[in-house]
Formats: sequence, C-alpha cells, structure tokens
Amino acid sequence: MFVNAQPSPGPTQEPGPEFDTEWSPRMAYPVVFSLVGLAGIGFGLVALISGASPVPAIVMLIAGALLLVMGLDQFRRTPRLQLLPDGIIYFGMRGRTFVERELISEVRLLRGRRRGVASLLRIEYHPDHASAARAAQSDELPDGELMLLSAIELGGNPREVADTFARAGFTVVDATA
Repeated sequence: MFVNAQPSPGPTQEPGPEFDTEWSPRMAYPVVFSLVGLAGIGFGLVALISGASPVPAIVMLIAGALLLVMGLDQFRRTPRLQLLPDGIIYFGMRGRTFVERELISEVRLLRGRRRGVASLLRIEYHPDHASAARAAQSDELPDGELMLLSAIELGGNPREVADTFARAGFTVVDATA
C-alpha cells in the first residue's frame, strides 16, 4: 500500500485513481482449468491401469497435465494488471513487468466481434526513456511494446478499466465507435 498524504475519502466519496487498483481473472477460470486437468489425468491413469489402448490414455494424460499447468499458472499470475500512482504492473507469461507512467503512450479500448461491445484493452508503451524521447520528437508512429488484455484476463469490463485509467490521467482512446 502507498501512504497517501491526502485525507481519506468519506463513505459517500468514490476513491480516486491515486489508490492502488488491480484487475485479475475471476477465480472460476483457474479453478475450472485445474479441475478439468486433474480429471483428465485421472481418466488417463484409469485407462492405462485398466488395460485400454495406450494412445488415447496418453493423450488424455498429456491434455490433463497441460490444463492443470495452465490453471496453476492462472493462480500464480494474480493480479494480472495493477495501476499504481507511478505506473502499472503487468503479470504476464514472462513474469512481472513494471511500466512507468511516463513510458505509457496510449491506452486504447478495442471492439471485438460482438456488435460494439468493448472486449479488449490495448496498452502501448515504450521500453525505455530514450525510445519515448525519440517518439516524442518525431512525427512517425511510436514503435513500442504492446499489451492486449481481454475481459477474461481483466476479470471485468474493459470499458470500466479504461475509465479508471482515464481518471488516473492516462490518454485513453475509445475505438469502439
């Protein structure tokens, strides 16, 4: 937690963007992945022990193991996105990535295939300060890193996440219209 010198908001006041905010997948996703993976491993073992054909049993064991690993990885990578006063932290496949506020060039709300419903949040950022300075001086499109977060990864509506980023002072572009 960050110590904030400002007075704490009253019960009727909405907390501002200066407080830590985080988004994670709903717990149902990793639980379901893990349980289906365990069931697949169990069925594969039963099939091997009972003397059934080994090829389907081995395929079931491999699929179950992959689903179990995916479910446990979802538990490990929580929270997926965290908004801090000085930047954001993204917990992806390569571990935690801290991106300073000054390096984030744009937060964009993207539309999926479902009739204008916001389904993706795109965060574009520069890998270092030198790259951000070059992009600020040139008229070309910035060449930076990109994060794409779905509603499943955020555990909620990407539009609400984008609104929180806008209240925190980030440049947010709504490309759903």
